[in-house]
Amino acid sequence: MFNYAIEMGSSNTVIYRVGYGVVLNEPTLIAVEHIGDKNVIKGVGFKAKKLMGKTNSKVEVIAPIFEDVIENQTYAKLLLKEFLNKVSSKGLFNKVKAIFCVPCGLTLKERTKYKHLAYSLNISYAETLPSAICALTGMDVDVYDTTSYMVVNIGGGNTDIAVVSNGNIVKGCTINVGGIGIDNAIISYVRDNFNVIISNQVAEQAKKELSSLHPKDKSHLEIDGVDANTLEHKVINLTAKELVPITVTFYNKVVDSINTILNMCNADVIADISRNGIYFCGGLSKVTALEQFMRIKTKMPIYIDIHPENSVINGAGMLLNDPTKLEKLIKEFM
Repeated sequence: MFNYAIEMGSSNTVIYRVGYGVVLNEPTLIAVEHIGDKNVIKGVGFKAKKLMGKTNSKVEVIAPIFEDVIENQTYAKLLLKEFLNKVSSKGLFNKVKAIFCVPCGLTLKERTKYKHLAYSLNISYAETLPSAICALTGMDVDVYDTTSYMVVNIGGGNTDIAVVSNGNIVKGCTINVGGIGIDNAIISYVRDNFNVIISNQVAEQAKKELSSLHPKDKSHLEIDGVDANTLEHKVINLTAKELVPITVTFYNKVVDSINTILNMCNADVIADISRNGIYFCGGLSKVTALEQFMRIKTKMPIYIDIHPENSVINGAGMLLNDPTKLEKLIKEFM
């Protein structure tokens, strides 16, 4: 019986433990000091994030997961080890049986990397399951329903889009469009229009508080940065209205991919989705006016989870507590 569900995203890692619920939700970051041939861990998760931009040349803050793919197996192993030590009996990973929630667009080789990561830590058993299946389960959809459902999971590194019916992914894709891209676009916008340099953390804050698809949104935020020429501290007032073009460009890419997937489906599947609507989850589903924007663009009913950032891990937790259904789903996607 599986007892852990792990979602290692480009931005955050979330861990669910049977009997405890969500036991960890921290940035997928590790800070390492390079001393000769040794790598000394200076912090992981929130602690590593606080060190970004504040370290000497020997300390590096690393994101081992890029666009939901394990890019650096060594640091991913160190990071997951530290996270598991926080939430389980320290070092006794042979009692861990884990499901890794991964995007539907990952290749077999990319999915297998997660299993190799688990076994390198002496985890007794590990499998992968599509995040789309977990997300719909977390939104109280029976994935074995014979009708079809579309789910769009907008995360930090990727957007995962899938049509699910009878326990299978009928059509799906993973596009390299996520919240990190918006952060970078905001950094560029502020530099180009105000001649001010801001940090990734400030850009992320602006994204969370100002990202809007409403052209008349009046929200505003004072942000700190440094003058690009003098390097003096500078405070600027940034408005949601200024960022609307960035936000719209981002979500139009999501719309294009949704339409591409719908165009690959037959008439019966499209009819199902027209009745059931499109289910949105992921942290970037909290953007202002998303429901109206997507309803107009897709001409479909839109359902956004109440806590969209937790849809995947909540669904994975529900499946952990239904081992018969979980085992059946694992066999479907092996």
